[in-house]
Amino acid sequence: CCLECTTVDEADAHDFPTVYQINNDAKWDSHAALGHKTLPMSAIHTDGERDILEYDVHNLFGMMEARLTAEALAEVRGARPFVVSRSSFPSHGSHAAHWTGDNAATW
Repeated sequence: CCLECTTVDEADAHDFPTVYQINNDAKWDSHAALGHKTLPMSAIHTDGERDILEYDVHNLFGMMEARLTAEALAEVRGARPFVVSRSSFPSHGSHAAHWTGDNAATW
């Protein structure tokens, strides 16, 4: 598995979507890239056979982690698990709750 990161490109629609306006970090830059403070959305994940844009899989790891945690807890405890995660992705809610409680934490 590899990850190719390139410099954020003002012309790249994945880093700066033209379809909708993102106010990603208004305190510092009202036109920050969608990937501000994280991987550029134009970064490419590859397994040697296919290329997948970060734009399409951002937060997928958190959802998979929540899913596997829920499955493991259900198997070990034999009861419905309660899992809370800050990361989210489509269908995440069927495996865990989504919490946004400390997004501004400074610790």
